[in-house]
Amino acid sequence: MKIRIAIITALETHKVRHPVLRKGRPLASCAMDGDNKKSTVHWGAYLEHTLVGVVSLFSTPEHLDTQPNCKQIRGMAVLKNYRNKGIGKALILCLENHAQKTTTAYLWMNARKRSIAFYEDLGYCKKGSFFEIEPIGTHGYLYKFLN
Repeated sequence: MKIRIAIITALETHKVRHPVLRKGRPLASCAMDGDNKKSTVHWGAYLEHTLVGVVSLFSTPEHLDTQPNCKQIRGMAVLKNYRNKGIGKALILCLENHAQKTTTAYLWMNARKRSIAFYEDLGYCKKGSFFEIEPIGTHGYLYKFLN
């Protein structure tokens, strides 16, 4: 299985964000503040010609600590039938590689509770208590310093 990762548009992310992150909600709910800023980058993971995973990197100020050169990971999603095949890991590693090249020193995110172990396996650390993001669900704050 060969995964191809490419930069995509914010609108293209909706094909995966909707069924994974916004299921049962309007398609418009897939749009995130900052999606179309020049500083935001979106990646898509393809198997053959099918978009199966997405992730986005935002230049959003960090909210729990004051860290220089930080960016936020948002909208990470892999279609259900393609999970546990290394696609999510490949997306995050691509994002981290890009972040290091742009002198980003610190990545952070609000991750769904069920995804925390995935990110911890990739070196992210949880900080603080779980919290609710309505109407999405329980989240934890994660961060990682890049070398």
